[in-house]
Amino acid sequence: FRRSAGHVCDEKRHGEEPDRHFRVEKSREFRRPAPDDAPSAGKLPPEIHVGNLTTYRDYIDVRDGVKAMRLLMDKGNPVAAYKVADMYKNGYYVEKNQKKYEEIIEELYPKTEDMYNAFDPVPEILTRLAGIRKEQGDIENAIELYQDAKYFLARRIELNPFFGNLNIMKWLITDLYQLKEFDHENFDLYDLYYLLNENCRVSFYYGDEELEIQSEMANGKGIAFAGKWFLDIDSFFRDASINDYKLTGVASRLFGFKIKEAI
Repeated sequence: FRRSAGHVCDEKRHGEEPDRHFRVEKSREFRRPAPDDAPSAGKLPPEIHVGNLTTYRDYIDVRDGVKAMRLLMDKGNPVAAYKVADMYKNGYYVEKNQKKYEEIIEELYPKTEDMYNAFDPVPEILTRLAGIRKEQGDIENAIELYQDAKYFLARRIELNPFFGNLNIMKWLITDLYQLKEFDHENFDLYDLYYLLNENCRVSFYYGDEELEIQSEMANGKGIAFAGKWFLDIDSFFRDASINDYKLTGVASRLFGFKIKEAI
């Protein structure tokens, strides 16, 4: 007898995209048990039944995904909405439409006032709107939006230092300081995404303890902190810790940041 087992593979069928997945039904052989009183019980050769191998799509096509995103957006899902907006901005599976992108983001912005959970898509919406304001020439409002997004995102990272959240923060800081001067007298942990690109020594406090970061990124050496060297800024924010606590996990308790000297 035959029992089918599904195996997913990549296969190109005539007239379809080559990157679709299909589940292929493959035959397995099983030994038919012999009667207990048979002289050669358990030693009969297997019976093999060969049938047609059938294929079928077992995952949602990306075009179906776009439709699903639009449906969720129409039902008020803000994450789906900004992702659909990105599709229009970049021309992903839809015709590129900057005006439609801006309309969706503008409609989302008032809804952020009712978002209080750290994992609500507030930074994602605010940073997109800040980019729109920048292109419109409203630099002051763009800066305010970036700063609000930074505050909200810092709360989220303190709870979950997922690399995707850290990347949003890095890009946010880069965009922010393209619009305003860096304030050397008033900055925090995440502003180091900007500052540590240069050779410098920065000190700050955690409780009563003064700590120091030394950056030699300009000459490619890396960043030194708490007796360790980090290859780059990303690895510093990912792994730097105090007493087994990640810096990002105690960011709200770090204070008194100052530049001790440029190297």
